[in-house]
Amino acid sequence: MKSSFHYSALALLAAVVAPLAVRAFDAAGHNNLLLYWGQNSAGATGAAQKDWQQRLSYYCEDNTVDVFTLSFLYEFGGGRPTAFDLSNASNNCTGLIEGTQLLNCPQMEEDIKQCQSKGKKILLSMGGATGSYGLDTDKDGETLADDLWSYFGGGSSKIRPFGSAVIDGFDLDLEGGASKGFVGFVNRMRNHYDSDKSKQYYMSAAPQCPFPDAYMGGVLDSTWFDFVSVNNKEQFNYATWDNWARTKSQNKNVRLFVGVPGSTSAAGSGYVPLNTLTTTIGDLQKQYPSFGGVMMWDASQAYINKDGSPNYATAVSQRKKKPSQPTNHDKPRPDYNHYLHWKYHERFHNNAKPYDQLAVIGA
Repeated sequence: MKSSFHYSALALLAAVVAPLAVRAFDAAGHNNLLLYWGQNSAGATGAAQKDWQQRLSYYCEDNTVDVFTLSFLYEFGGGRPTAFDLSNASNNCTGLIEGTQLLNCPQMEEDIKQCQSKGKKILLSMGGATGSYGLDTDKDGETLADDLWSYFGGGSSKIRPFGSAVIDGFDLDLEGGASKGFVGFVNRMRNHYDSDKSKQYYMSAAPQCPFPDAYMGGVLDSTWFDFVSVNNKEQFNYATWDNWARTKSQNKNVRLFVGVPGSTSAAGSGYVPLNTLTTTIGDLQKQYPSFGGVMMWDASQAYINKDGSPNYATAVSQRKKKPSQPTNHDKPRPDYNHYLHWKYHERFHNNAKPYDQLAVIGA
């Protein structure tokens, strides 16, 4: 997914979440906030170094955020070494785990556990716009699922980039290559989820908004996702994705998240001012039972944006009251295209992978 994608998810998600002492993520809810974290979009777009991406635990102090998606696991499958990159946060890792291309990150172990103790869910996003990845067969997908479950999930392995921390699931952001093999990956990973009764795990996806998605359409139709982030690059077509959620998704309670830029510099165009965003979110909550919240790209951008106090993400959340119950699908819906349409920056800090991500999450 592009960097724009990330900013989208963070901003919108923050807008819908009401502040609580300790928030418990409700996957079936309509007011969740999801932020992408890991690619230092602020640093990539010229922000002063003091405003660059902070460590993950810094953002987890904010009670308005429900989900953080780590970006990205950018290399995997097809005989490639598995690797991830977290931009400037990678500098806090201690080097590569022997015999692998995976970073050893004790600080991430600490931060993930701290965030989870505050009710946050932590996902790991796979793919990106310029990563090197792909699978040849469903069997390859199953093998990858086994490996990632052992490395990052509830499995066991000497190879644990985040130590004893166990993430809460995976996010597919496939923007290239063939789609084969990923049905096998998702189904095998869900089998692993079912084998661990100690916690709830989630599977999310971040398709492009043109429907059906060129790389993920078949996977989305054939496997179970808890929420889906739609990458609205060309147009905002929520009604189309809502129809998919109701008629084709394997999970008829899947939630859809809408993505917005976290600031004017997070996207080439399409930034949504605070007042407009809160109004739009309220309308979507009322009109669409599938609406799950907002996804913003990205945390670093949203938290230095002062369109609202103390920042854009928190302000959106604080100004949004608890939504009323969604109405039925017979009622006319407003046109949000003029609100939620943007283009993305493709400028990145020289330590970051050049992912141009934009996210809209739908579950």
